[in-house]
Amino acid sequence: MTAARRAVPPQGRTARSRHGRATPSRHGRTTPSRHGRTTPSRHGRATLSRHGRATLSRHGRAADLPADTGGPPTRLIPMLEQPDAPFPPGLTARVELTVTDADTARAVGSGDVPVLGTPRVLALAEAATVAATAAGMPAGRTTVGVRVELAHLAATPVGRTVVAHARLAEADGRRLVFEVTVTDGDVTVASGRIERALVDRQRFVERAARVPS
Repeated sequence: MTAARRAVPPQGRTARSRHGRATPSRHGRTTPSRHGRTTPSRHGRATLSRHGRATLSRHGRAADLPADTGGPPTRLIPMLEQPDAPFPPGLTARVELTVTDADTARAVGSGDVPVLGTPRVLALAEAATVAATAAGMPAGRTTVGVRVELAHLAATPVGRTVVAHARLAEADGRRLVFEVTVTDGDVTVASGRIERALVDRQRFVERAARVPS
């Protein structure tokens, strides 16, 4: 009586179990089970089920998917990242001014004393905010002042050099908020916040010209 022999699949192919599951060969390839499921090979490549589902390989590449209706393959495309804002928070700039008689309160009409006038302090701080965004300003755009909070804390006589520092603290769409300080050596001359808006330069100028006098 001859003993029954068990069929052995050829080397490198996969055998189907009694439950229809695929088992990998020594080369890491797989075959679909009766339920259409697949498992990735040792090389991390994605395989397709009968329902057109796919998994990404270890290298992040997307597999071509046949449409469920038998149409042409469709490639999975990663979601595109939104472009970065033109002015990320943290931008800084500094502007210096050596005080002259033309910068005093007496000269600009904000007082009658020969020290740096508050309007000039504010103008210097605003110049620093403009400098902070100058390098990355999109073509045809500019910023305009919207709101100012400034404390003038110390007097500065003629001949002294003051430095205005600006740092972009907030960027919310067209709205830009700067923290500003003006110093004379170790002395804080002024500090505050300046809010500016990003606008289209030409449209802004045209709109301003239409304002009735």
